[in-house]
Amino acid sequence: MSLFKRKNNTQQTVELPVDIDSNKKQSMRYIAPSLILALAGILIASAVIWLNQSSQQQQHAEELMATWGSAYTAAINQHLAFIQADTKSAADNPRLAQALQDSNPIAKRNVERSLVHRSSAVDAFLNPLGQTTQDHKRNAPINFAALDLLKRAEHGPQPWPEALQIEQRWLLYSAAKLKDAQASGSLLMTYDLASLLRGFPVFANGQLHVVLQQQFPNSPTQILYSSGQQPSDAVTQSFSTQHPNWTLIISSPEQALHPASSQSALFIALGVAALGFLAALYLMHRSLQQQLKADSLVLYKTIQDWTQGKSLKPYSFNLITLNQIIHKLIHSTPTPPSAQAKKARASAQHNPTADNASLEQTDNSFDDSLFQALGTDILDIDMLDDDVFGLGQADAATQTVTAALDVPSSIFRAYDIRGIIGTTLTTDTAYWIGRAVGSESIAKGEFNIVVGRDGRLSGPDMAQALIQGLLDCGCHVTDLGMVPTPVLYFATHVLEASSGVMVTGSHNPPD
Repeated sequence: MSLFKRKNNTQQTVELPVDIDSNKKQSMRYIAPSLILALAGILIASAVIWLNQSSQQQQHAEELMATWGSAYTAAINQHLAFIQADTKSAADNPRLAQALQDSNPIAKRNVERSLVHRSSAVDAFLNPLGQTTQDHKRNAPINFAALDLLKRAEHGPQPWPEALQIEQRWLLYSAAKLKDAQASGSLLMTYDLASLLRGFPVFANGQLHVVLQQQFPNSPTQILYSSGQQPSDAVTQSFSTQHPNWTLIISSPEQALHPASSQSALFIALGVAALGFLAALYLMHRSLQQQLKADSLVLYKTIQDWTQGKSLKPYSFNLITLNQIIHKLIHSTPTPPSAQAKKARASAQHNPTADNASLEQTDNSFDDSLFQALGTDILDIDMLDDDVFGLGQADAATQTVTAALDVPSSIFRAYDIRGIIGTTLTTDTAYWIGRAVGSESIAKGEFNIVVGRDGRLSGPDMAQALIQGLLDCGCHVTDLGMVPTPVLYFATHVLEASSGVMVTGSHNPPD
């Protein structure tokens, strides 16, 4: 029987004491672990993002350097291919071999001058086969390096061009053998290296430092081309060209390889997310504190009414646990303490000697009943109106059960509970047995129970009533269905439950 049934339109008016206030310092102590955990999560997330961003930036820098290097090496290789093709094309002209065979210096010089009109050409020199005479008076001096290049062209495949520094000017020497059946000689073409390298690609990064160097075996490095200034925090990478003795070196400032805009946007987004998370955590904490304060004041008013002997009003709390505690308090204290005090004072008037003792006993009973009600395990709280799920949908048949006092004591044996179906053992009896077993199991700290039954016709109804009693106590029931008894014993050893109830029957002798 319930004391009241809550309605949705219940009006509540609670006068809150003015001397109760929240302790902000203490409440901040409650939120401190959450704040520390949130900050730790933000720091870990920042570290992960930073590491990921660093790896992406490193990959982006490598890709950017590779793009620049590929563009410059492609331009250099294109110029080298042009020089070799141009020299070979000039050497294939039959007029050059004819000029060497005629042994006419004037005709030879005229042919050489006719070749200078080519792009970026500085000088042309026809060398008879086997001749090793130097000539330093020409626009492009013929020195030992030039003669060695001609010799390699006459006795093998066309060699790679070589750059020579003449005073403050870099000249590119390229040699090719004349196309003649008699192999009468070779051609040496000289080009202005600076004119050839003017077509290098240009990038938006104005701080890029590009160096083209030439190095022969056992010789120092020679700088053929250089653009830009070497940055202090440079990231340098070398690239090979088709020329075996030429190497391209590109240097760029580290900050130019990492887009600062994406980094700043990422950290701004992370900061905004962190602030939003902390703000949400603070608002949630503040809302919870307000709910706790309101519930504590309503609880204070409820206890105050209870101590004054007033009827308890159906106050509603924000926290479900407090609602259950108040309901338990209502059910466990049928007589208000003020009524008990009145009875004690009335009896004290007829028996003055027992005045102090009765009053002291009344006060002690009040304290015991109050703290006993508040100290009850939350799992033993009964649901009002037998509405298990709190939806207010329990019908009258469900709410009407046989009292536990109606269970006959004759069914209890030393090792089991045995009765006659329909007489001393009914579904209501099975329900209350389930309640008793469940309460004892919970008191022992065992919340899981296994239930099994045999194949008799009364088994399903009895097992269902037993399970309902266990569930109403707050136990977690595993229904094995129709199984032999050893299976139940096995289930208590392998499942989470270590307790079990077996619903079985026997053939009773005739009365």
